Amino acid sequence: MKPNNWMKNMTFKEKAEYIWDYYKIHIIVGAVLIAIITSFVNSTINNKDYVFDFSIIGTSINFDKEMNFQNTVTKELLGTDKGKKQAICQ
Repeated sequence: MKPNNWMKNMTFKEKAEYIWDYYKIHIIVGAVLIAIITSFVNSTINNKDYVFDFSIIGTSINFDKEMNFQNTVTKELLGTDKGKKQAICQ
């Protein structure tokens, strides 16, 4: 048997088992690195720059009213509620 043809006689399952047995660590490390890089890029791209932070202490507020207030403050400070900069209300 030629060195290049030995894998051609294997079934798909045998090929998959062979690859998993010999490259298991490489596959796992590669998947973890891809997940870490994806998470980092996602957090970098979607990062908001908060220009105003307002906290309500000692009372409860409706979530819809809170989001409406947050959008209103952002529009008043920046002129728009789109983009990377935002006011936050907690």
